[in-house]
Amino acid sequence: MDKRELVISEILQTENNYVTKLETLIKDIIAPLQKKTNDEGFLNLEEMDTMFGSIDAILKVHTLLLKDLEDRAENSLSNALYGQVFANIIPYFGMYCDYCATYPDVQSLSTMLVNERKPLRGFLNRVAKRCEDRYCLQDYLILPVQRITRYNLLLQDLDKNTPFDHQDKPFLEKALNLIEKAANSVNDHITKIQNMETALDIATKLYGYPSHFPGLLDPKRFFISKHDMIMYGKKTTEDVIGFVFSDMFLLAYNRNEKYQWITNFTLHDAFMRRCFHEVPPNTFQFVHMKITVMLQLQNETDKELFKKNVRGCVSKLISQNPVFNDQRNRIKLKKNLDNNQWEAYQLFGSSRRISLKQYELETAKETREALQNLLNLNRDRFAKYDQPKSKKRKLEESFSKLSPKKKRRTRRARPKTGTFVTMIENEIQKWENVQNSPVISKENHRSLLIDSRPKFQL
Repeated sequence: MDKRELVISEILQTENNYVTKLETLIKDIIAPLQKKTNDEGFLNLEEMDTMFGSIDAILKVHTLLLKDLEDRAENSLSNALYGQVFANIIPYFGMYCDYCATYPDVQSLSTMLVNERKPLRGFLNRVAKRCEDRYCLQDYLILPVQRITRYNLLLQDLDKNTPFDHQDKPFLEKALNLIEKAANSVNDHITKIQNMETALDIATKLYGYPSHFPGLLDPKRFFISKHDMIMYGKKTTEDVIGFVFSDMFLLAYNRNEKYQWITNFTLHDAFMRRCFHEVPPNTFQFVHMKITVMLQLQNETDKELFKKNVRGCVSKLISQNPVFNDQRNRIKLKKNLDNNQWEAYQLFGSSRRISLKQYELETAKETREALQNLLNLNRDRFAKYDQPKSKKRKLEESFSKLSPKKKRRTRRARPKTGTFVTMIENEIQKWENVQNSPVISKENHRSLLIDSRPKFQL
């Protein structure tokens, strides 16, 4: 026997064993239990349908497959077109999707019922003793899950040992392509069902969300990943959980195995940006049209997984609806999210006082260029925010009359001296001085602190 004949013999033998075991399951277990559906301690009709609903259809398909394979083998073991048989029957393997998706629940249900119901347990033990293999119920139920993954390996082995000029070669390649698609379809279906169940579990544990929150339960939405994070506020940091869905990112507090809603973002108009200032590792900004949050993940691996999942979801959403891409471009323009502009805005518009000692000369050069780029692109736009000097004088007078408490509350509206464009130009000059000066004196250092706050939102 050559290698091809050995592989064919293995396919025939394993397929015959599989069909025989399915026949034993139906004859010795399912058929007797169907007669006992009204007896106490056995399975009712609903439980029977949940556990064995697809077995009969699976057996019919594989009985036909085994018959066709044996007919071809009788004529010629080596020259028969086995690839053609598989190419014709594999499209009917779609029934495995539902079976494999419900298998984890069926397995746990069968284990629970066998442990709880003594008559059922005694019946199954008597059946196992009569069988040569002594298979229990759980051993029979896992057979279809194991078999669908086995076909890919068998067909690959058969294709490998089939000569290129053999007439079965094109059929084997077609069958391989079909079985790979079928296996991927089964895996995708299982993953989708599990993700929907996870989304349902999160939805039942979520509370504290506002009335405008759309909810998590949507036929087109499914769960992607869960991440433990740290969220940075103005003065505090908090441990939070981030849930990535196919079209949404949700932040929540973990409260005794329940989730308190914080905020949520639609992914098609959200962005991830690295932080410009000194921050802990694995920290980034999640930017949305209405809100921006700074988040930190546990490690670099988790951060890369989060980025990969979010970007994958965004790409899929844009491919499904190209309008989203135009919306994202408009948001980028409105938020000034181009690389250097974003960094310049964060640097110039931050409420923090940032010491220049933190920056090397190379960073000073980059900062100066970023600020210059920001000014060149937005000079006309910034100029219109500048107020007449007379109006500024009135604002300054009214501001000086306020109490300290009200001054703190209204400091965002406090008028700045000079024009806004001039302020940016002064900052550019300061950073240029830093770039040209190898040593920063104490007096210079004190004067070269950034303490500017724009009166508008980019």
